[in-house]
Amino acid sequence: MNERRRNRREGGRRGGASRGRARCTSLDLREDLTRELAICRTLAVRQDPGYGRAAARWVGRLRAEAGASSQQACDAAAALVMLRFEPHSEQATRQLDELLAGPPAATRGA
Repeated sequence: MNERRRNRREGGRRGGASRGRARCTSLDLREDLTRELAICRTLAVRQDPGYGRAAARWVGRLRAEAGASSQQACDAAAALVMLRFEPHSEQATRQLDELLAGPPAATRGA
Protein backbone atom coordinates (compact mmCIF):
# COMPACT_ATOMS: atom_id res chain seq x y z
CA MET A 1 0.00 0.00 0.00
CA ASN A 2 1.46 3.33 -0.93
CA GLU A 3 2.21 6.11 1.55
CA ARG A 4 -0.74 8.26 0.51
CA ARG A 5 -3.31 5.50 0.96
CA ARG A 6 -1.84 4.51 4.31
CA ASN A 7 -2.05 8.10 5.55
CA ARG A 8 -5.62 8.39 4.31
CA ARG A 9 -6.61 5.19 6.09
CA GLU A 10 -4.90 6.08 9.37
CA GLY A 11 -5.71 9.76 9.59
CA GLY A 12 -8.06 10.49 6.75
CA ARG A 13 -11.30 12.40 6.84
CA ARG A 14 -13.20 9.85 8.85
CA GLY A 15 -12.25 10.04 12.51
CA GLY A 16 -8.83 11.49 11.86
CA ALA A 17 -9.71 15.16 12.07
CA SER A 18 -8.31 15.60 15.57
CA ARG A 19 -5.01 14.01 14.56
CA GLY A 20 -4.90 16.25 11.50
CA ARG A 21 -5.46 19.34 13.61
CA ALA A 22 -2.72 18.36 16.00
CA ARG A 23 -0.21 18.23 13.16
CA CYS A 24 -1.45 21.38 11.49
CA THR A 25 0.05 24.64 12.71
CA SER A 26 -1.97 27.79 13.07
CA LEU A 27 -0.08 29.32 10.14
CA ASP A 28 -0.77 26.31 7.90
CA LEU A 29 -4.45 26.43 8.78
CA ARG A 30 -4.68 30.15 8.07
CA GLU A 31 -2.94 29.64 4.72
CA ASP A 32 -5.36 26.82 3.84
CA LEU A 33 -8.37 28.93 4.79
CA THR A 34 -7.00 31.89 2.83
CA ARG A 35 -6.48 29.70 -0.24
CA GLU A 36 -9.97 28.20 0.04
CA LEU A 37 -11.49 31.65 0.49
CA ALA A 38 -9.78 32.75 -2.73
CA ILE A 39 -11.43 29.79 -4.45
CA CYS A 40 -14.80 30.85 -3.03
CA ARG A 41 -14.27 34.37 -4.34
CA THR A 42 -13.41 33.04 -7.79
CA LEU A 43 -16.51 30.85 -7.81
CA ALA A 44 -18.63 33.86 -6.80
CA VAL A 45 -17.26 35.99 -9.62
CA ARG A 46 -17.92 33.19 -12.12
CA GLN A 47 -21.37 32.60 -10.63
CA ASP A 48 -20.46 28.94 -10.37
CA PRO A 49 -23.21 26.64 -9.05
CA GLY A 50 -20.68 25.04 -6.67
CA TYR A 51 -20.23 28.30 -4.76
CA GLY A 52 -22.78 27.45 -2.06
CA ARG A 53 -21.11 24.15 -1.24
CA ALA A 54 -17.65 25.72 -1.19
CA ALA A 55 -18.82 28.59 1.03
CA ALA A 56 -20.54 26.23 3.48
CA ARG A 57 -17.46 24.04 3.64
CA TRP A 58 -15.28 27.11 4.31
CA VAL A 59 -17.50 28.31 7.18
CA GLY A 60 -17.49 24.78 8.62
CA ARG A 61 -13.71 24.66 8.56
CA LEU A 62 -13.49 28.13 10.09
CA ARG A 63 -15.70 26.98 12.97
CA ALA A 64 -14.37 23.45 13.48
CA GLU A 65 -10.68 23.79 12.74
CA ALA A 66 -9.88 27.43 13.42
CA GLY A 67 -12.07 27.56 16.52
CA ALA A 68 -14.19 30.49 15.40
CA SER A 69 -17.11 31.36 17.65
CA SER A 70 -20.70 30.89 16.54
CA GLN A 71 -20.99 34.64 16.02
CA GLN A 72 -17.86 34.70 13.86
CA ALA A 73 -19.20 31.79 11.79
CA CYS A 74 -22.50 33.65 11.30
CA ASP A 75 -20.62 36.80 10.30
CA ALA A 76 -18.56 34.78 7.80
CA ALA A 77 -21.69 33.16 6.37
CA ALA A 78 -23.36 36.57 5.98
CA ALA A 79 -20.30 37.96 4.21
CA LEU A 80 -20.20 34.95 1.89
CA VAL A 81 -23.89 35.43 1.04
CA MET A 82 -23.10 39.05 0.22
CA LEU A 83 -20.25 37.89 -2.03
CA ARG A 84 -22.64 35.57 -3.84
CA PHE A 85 -24.76 38.49 -4.98
CA GLU A 86 -22.02 41.17 -5.09
CA PRO A 87 -18.77 39.32 -5.93
CA HIS A 88 -16.68 42.49 -5.73
CA SER A 89 -18.11 43.74 -2.42
CA GLU A 90 -15.41 45.53 -0.48
CA GLN A 91 -17.40 45.22 2.76
CA ALA A 92 -17.68 41.41 2.48
CA THR A 93 -14.02 41.09 1.50
CA ARG A 94 -12.91 43.25 4.42
CA GLN A 95 -15.07 41.32 6.88
CA LEU A 96 -13.73 37.94 5.72
CA ASP A 97 -10.14 39.19 5.80
CA GLU A 98 -10.65 40.45 9.36
CA LEU A 99 -12.00 37.06 10.42
CA LEU A 100 -8.94 35.34 8.99
CA ALA A 101 -6.56 37.79 10.65
CA GLY A 102 -8.36 37.56 14.00
CA PRO A 103 -6.86 36.39 17.27
CA PRO A 104 -5.64 32.79 17.67
CA ALA A 105 -8.28 30.13 18.31
CA ALA A 106 -7.29 29.79 21.98
CA THR A 107 -8.51 33.33 22.72
CA ARG A 108 -11.81 33.06 20.84
CA GLY A 109 -15.11 32.54 22.61
CA ALA A 110 -17.41 29.57 22.00
